[in-house]
Amino acid sequence: STTMQDDIINIKGGKQLAEHERHTS
Repeated sequence: STTMQDDIINIKGGKQLAEHERHTS
């Protein structure tokens, strides 16, 4: 379950970074 939680966090973090980069550029 730890790996699953890490994957979810990574996915959420990736989405946030992608959105942030979109707004920045």
